[in-house]
Amino acid sequence: MIMAPLNYKKDFYPEDLSKFIKDVTEPDEELVESCKECFDFLQNYCPIEDIKRSFLLLDTIYFLDYLAFGEEASCFDRYITAKGMFVASYDFRMDNYGVCVSQISQTNDVDAYLIRGEDIIVSSVSPEEAILSIAIHEVRHRLQHKKRVRMFNKATKTRNQDINRYLLHRKHIFNEDKKRIYKRTRSKVLRSNLNNGIEFDASFVDGYFLAELVKKKSFNIDMLKAFLFLDPIRVFG
Repeated sequence: MIMAPLNYKKDFYPEDLSKFIKDVTEPDEELVESCKECFDFLQNYCPIEDIKRSFLLLDTIYFLDYLAFGEEASCFDRYITAKGMFVASYDFRMDNYGVCVSQISQTNDVDAYLIRGEDIIVSSVSPEEAILSIAIHEVRHRLQHKKRVRMFNKATKTRNQDINRYLLHRKHIFNEDKKRIYKRTRSKVLRSNLNNGIEFDASFVDGYFLAELVKKKSFNIDMLKAFLFLDPIRVFG
């Protein structure tokens, strides 16, 4: 359950994400007990630090889902698993989120791409920054399905030149990611799924968010909500 009222303007540092999530949520006793049982079970297969980070990602997704949909329409169906193909996912058929502990180490190897004029600067990010961008990505998927948000695509042009430059760069990154994922999974079905517009849109939004987060070095709730609903027509300056 989300604690109210929320301070939408206050800035927080990414390294304080765990404390931030604890401060803005009030766990349900039944859910706490269920999570404890799950945690105890996962310890048989996974390192404790990976489990803790996976729960932080799941809680962050839950909070962002609340920001996007409000309490009445929030997605309460979420799960955590020891093994899987991706660090996180949203299944529109089941309307649920999932996090995979065996893939959570990917949050150690995420880069942000900052556009400075004609230059592209690659910056490594912290696991907490990566968690925020992954959560943005998954909740964006639910918004695509439930609220039919306008999406960014490879041909999108906006009134914001920084975004236009980032879109051009993101097309290249997205194509390289598709090759890398196919090489790792050898799944033609997955490769085909990555060709649809929803993945490019979510990848663009989470990547641009991460670049802005690295530049700003902090986030607030207004910023999180703005990126969840980022619109190619009503894009901010």
